[in-house]
Amino acid sequence: MHQKDCIFVLLFIKYISDKYTGVPFAPITVPPDARFADMVAFKGKSDIGDQINKKIIEPLVNATSSIPGPTFPTLTTRSNSAMARKRSSASSTLKRSRK
Repeated sequence: MHQKDCIFVLLFIKYISDKYTGVPFAPITVPPDARFADMVAFKGKSDIGDQINKKIIEPLVNATSSIPGPTFPTLTTRSNSAMARKRSSASSTLKRSRK
């Protein structure tokens, strides 16, 4: 993953965290432990990318069906079959709803 892609992911998480945390009926659901402030707590850890994937990105994708999972980037290249299945399912649902 290129550095600019990582920055865009972090900015997106900051934006949705600021805009949608605690907002009822928001188009994106921000789980309580998946906010930008929670992500900042990982600063300085050797496995920061993996922690962001598991504790921030994955809960955001799982909580919000409108996030197109297969195209939502992660910060590492680790394989996570459960997350991949969820992304595939969300993508199929999104494609069907657009037709």
